[in-house]
Amino acid sequence: IELVEIGSDTGTGNSLSAFVIYKAVLYAIDNNIRVINMSLGGATDPDNIFQSAVDLAIKSGCVVVCAAGNENSSDFAYPSDCSGALSVIALDESCQGRASYSNYGGTDNKVSAPGTGILSTIPESFGEYNFLRGYEQLSGTSMATPVVAAEAAMILSVNPSLTSTAVKEIIYKTCTDMGDEGYDKNYGYGIVNICEAVKTAYSTPTDDMPTSIRLSSSGVTIVKGDACKVSATVTSLGQNNGVYYHIEDNGIARVSQ
Repeated sequence: IELVEIGSDTGTGNSLSAFVIYKAVLYAIDNNIRVINMSLGGATDPDNIFQSAVDLAIKSGCVVVCAAGNENSSDFAYPSDCSGALSVIALDESCQGRASYSNYGGTDNKVSAPGTGILSTIPESFGEYNFLRGYEQLSGTSMATPVVAAEAAMILSVNPSLTSTAVKEIIYKTCTDMGDEGYDKNYGYGIVNICEAVKTAYSTPTDDMPTSIRLSSSGVTIVKGDACKVSATVTSLGQNNGVYYHIEDNGIARVSQ
């Protein structure tokens, strides 16, 4: 996880410029970041800066996950409703219904995740929050968005060859449908199911996967201290650099490549 500091919120209401956020996205791209979490936003996209940033991120292979907003509104917000972004609606404390404050509607790019009463880090200087020494239960789509960003990262951890579009499709299709059947404005595609998403990603073929693997021996029996040779023939390596051998228990045998 790399935290890119683009400014600070001290509770004064000061806002960050879209251009500063744009530069932060460029920094993430330059440093080969695969998932960008954007717990921020507003009602407008000045000079199309947010859309340009999202376009560049997606082109570089990033999954861009954005907070839907906390105005209980179906109006468009940015970067949440930018084309190509994945937007997150916050659930209430039951994790079954949309939180009363969460935005909804807009672009059909939304999923739902826990966002109410989430333990979060905060500056210890935040007055009444100080009793937990830097932690407090907070609510908002900014709390829900990192849940989905983490889901995207877990998907890529088991299948790093997936494109950003493929990652989003896995997140969408593994959601637990809620509300009206199919996509609806209150839940989007539904409540994220991280376990199903990771399992789906693990079994999703990509161009990097070999088409077949053939071993010279399907099973061997050897005496302790002896050695045997097993060769593997791999068809269509794709972009892989080679074949790696692994054994679960080195106390039983050792594998030399």
